[in-house]
Amino acid sequence: VIVSKRRRRVERCMPHSKTSFSVMCCGNPKGEFMPPMIVYKSKCMWENWKKHGPRGASYTMSKNGWFEAQSFTKWFMDLALPRLKELTGKKVIIGDNLGCHYTADVLIECRRHNIAFIPLIPNTTHISQPLDVAVFSPVKKFWRQSLEAWRRETRIKDDLQKTCFPAILRSTFIRIERELGTALESGFRTCGIHPLDRTKIAKKIPSRVHVVDGFDLNIFNDSVLDFLENNRTCSVTNKQTRGKKCEPGKNACDMLDTQAATTTEVLEVSQQPAQTQAQASVDDGEQPGPSNVINDREVDTDTDDSDVEEQLTLELEEALAAQSDEDEDEEYFNIEEEMDEIEIEAIENLAAKERQQAEEQLPTDTVEETEEMTQEEDGDGISWVCPGCNIGWNSDTASEM
Repeated sequence: VIVSKRRRRVERCMPHSKTSFSVMCCGNPKGEFMPPMIVYKSKCMWENWKKHGPRGASYTMSKNGWFEAQSFTKWFMDLALPRLKELTGKKVIIGDNLGCHYTADVLIECRRHNIAFIPLIPNTTHISQPLDVAVFSPVKKFWRQSLEAWRRETRIKDDLQKTCFPAILRSTFIRIERELGTALESGFRTCGIHPLDRTKIAKKIPSRVHVVDGFDLNIFNDSVLDFLENNRTCSVTNKQTRGKKCEPGKNACDMLDTQAATTTEVLEVSQQPAQTQAQASVDDGEQPGPSNVINDREVDTDTDDSDVEEQLTLELEEALAAQSDEDEDEEYFNIEEEMDEIEIEAIENLAAKERQQAEEQLPTDTVEETEEMTQEEDGDGISWVCPGCNIGWNSDTASEM
């Protein structure tokens, strides 16, 4: 059993794995829920992972099992948008302030169908999101009960398989179906969203004025914080933001206008014609002086001789560097030709040695016949004739006689 350090008592020992499942839930103040979306940690999707799940549920996968831009867009297009199209008037979606929510496809569809996407304040979902406040806690409780019941029935102690996950999730929703609607209504009311009441959240924020026996604890707290900040904090670098950020409480669709305006400004700047040096000087009220051209480069005559000399020196160095590169290439080709000649000579020597070894290994009768070979001389060259096999060779061309 592995537990945390310095812990002497283990309350619960249960199987655990790094397999990740994510479930997206969405509901309204009337206590009505949309079908959930399940995200598996996988690179591909199998059909048996979609069987016996909640009614109308959607399934997808991601590299880490979390919701990403692609999976959130799929949830919005497949589940949320068809339901919102049935409603009339302006619709509002309240969600976490995550960058993966603000994809271009989602924001365009929100604007097209009069939907406002309102993000919450970061790190406040425990007091401002109805699902976190009133729904997820009982769901997790009933989920553990359903999981323990499934392990007792199947006697499987290994990791929870993806094929079994949809059925267990469905049984959890069935067991808590009556309580979920009431809990969701209570969550909207507790967060002050419906009916709208701004004081609900304000009451949960602790007051900064804390006086005990006539002593203001804020003075002591501020001094301790200053001490810790000066002695224990390290230099903090500017962190790169992950994805797009939207101001809490504002409509995320307004980001489209900002992005379009920025793109227009960039295009206008890039399409301006480039001004020459003479035109720029005329615009500034300066008179351009006479100029000379040296190696396709314009040099003002008003400049000092030292500047011209430095420019000519740089051009000379560039020319010498180019010449040295050409010399190196020519030397490389010469070396390559010499290597080819050496290889040819080595091959010829090796062939001569092999012929000599082959002649030494010939049998004696063949040598005697070879000695009996007669030599004839004709107009075309010298010929050798073997009397035994009646085969001859000519010094210019080989022919069978």
